[in-house]
Amino acid sequence: MAARVDRILWLLFVFVRIIWTIWPQTGYIHPDEFFQAPEVTAGKIYGILSSTPWEFNETFPVRSVVFPYLMTGLPFSLLKLISEYRIAIISTQNLIVAARILFCFFSFVIDFVVWRICLLLSKDPWSPLCVLGTSYVTLVFYTRPFSNTTESFLFAVLLLLVISENCSAPGSLKTKEGVLKMLASGVVLTAGFWNRPTFLSFAFVPLVGWLYCVCSKKNVKTIKDVVCSTAPGFLAFCLGVIPTAALFVLCDSFYFGFLAKKKLVFTPLNFLMYNLDSESLKDHGIHPRITHFFVNFPLLFGPLAFVCFCFVMYQLCRQDYGDLFRNFFSRVYVCGKNETKKEKVAMSSYIRNINYTILGLSGIVPVCMLSIMPHQEPRFIIPVLTPLSIIFAHMIYSRAAFKILKVLWVLWNVAGCIVFGILHHGGMYPCMSHLQMYLATDANSTVMPTTYNIVFFHTYMPPQHLLIWSKYKKEKNKNSGMHALAVYDMAGASNGVLLDKMSNILKEQTEKKSKNGQSYVVS
Repeated sequence: MAARVDRILWLLFVFVRIIWTIWPQTGYIHPDEFFQAPEVTAGKIYGILSSTPWEFNETFPVRSVVFPYLMTGLPFSLLKLISEYRIAIISTQNLIVAARILFCFFSFVIDFVVWRICLLLSKDPWSPLCVLGTSYVTLVFYTRPFSNTTESFLFAVLLLLVISENCSAPGSLKTKEGVLKMLASGVVLTAGFWNRPTFLSFAFVPLVGWLYCVCSKKNVKTIKDVVCSTAPGFLAFCLGVIPTAALFVLCDSFYFGFLAKKKLVFTPLNFLMYNLDSESLKDHGIHPRITHFFVNFPLLFGPLAFVCFCFVMYQLCRQDYGDLFRNFFSRVYVCGKNETKKEKVAMSSYIRNINYTILGLSGIVPVCMLSIMPHQEPRFIIPVLTPLSIIFAHMIYSRAAFKILKVLWVLWNVAGCIVFGILHHGGMYPCMSHLQMYLATDANSTVMPTTYNIVFFHTYMPPQHLLIWSKYKKEKNKNSGMHALAVYDMAGASNGVLLDKMSNILKEQTEKKSKNGQSYVVS
């Protein structure tokens, strides 16, 4: 009965996730939601006004263009194609939906990963799926075009590949299936690194766990034994890494014009150089090193974070560390044809414990590693929801769960959906939609050439592609009137600076003897 309720609950929130993507949320979480992908691709594909983010400048690009074009460029191209057949129109709402549609799809891949890992661990999957599906991180963050969302998807896939390989029989690395898994792991690691170099902090535990598991399945005593045991898997892994890295380098070098200069660009290297410069990070905000653990972790996961903290404290208080490390590093099984049934069961139990350890550490170690960096935002750690859901879901959704935790989980995620999904800078999207419709209508009905000035004051950066204004030529109406649009982002400037800006705009119109100009302040 409880399992059936969990399935119904998960399915219900599957529909909520889809509806909230098709009927887009109004919340504007962070400018990177638009400026890490849609603002870059929409301007090129539709030829409309957009602002190229600093990460994608042609002299020192710090981000790859491959994932922005895969995740938002493909839906934008499809929307452009069907708009030519008048099946749909290019509107502000459709641009937002198109940018989010693939991310919503890949969020369900994360659900599949959780389900599959639970089956591999002989664990009921429905409690973890309910925690994952009802989390506002899934409903809000996983359906937005953040590079962190792509990182979450790739991290989940890597966990599945590693745990699936760990559960395979000894010697599986020499089989076709084992080779394909390690090949895929190499592709995922490289793609994740080019998407965000911080992916290495998430991949560290799964890859070390895989290495340890391979050595545990054989009688490993020397470095030579380690090399012999891991060589087939490592070779397949490299065969996945090298071509994928070459593809990313070539795509980025072509896009940013480096190939024309007979040069190559490594965007992850530029990313690391930029973020290791403390002066550069000051422009984005410097935070205390404890921000991830004591602010962002509880903010994102609520009761799940509380359960995780309690578990860690309990383990720290009760473990005999001498026995713990001695048992962990000396427990080596010799797997062969002469194994007894009891030994096989013990080995299976031991491998399952390794996989649980990988999942547990995958929820904590990446947060520790990312805490080294002084710039810490909540979305940086959203990938750890996957292992946390598998490990601690039973404390929230199960017969043995504390009711107070279940109630707190519901309240926390309802509040998160309302705050981040609807209210947080929630006026920007409706405003851009209204402006787009107004500009299109007014430019079409006004004969006299008009200059539209829109000044954004004390708001997040305005995603200009949502205005759908041509950037290659001025808008021309049916009566041959030529119109121009200028967008100004005043960010957090003072009132005096705003007044000076408006005075300059009026002065320019006067000097140009512009007879028709419209200026608006959005605040």
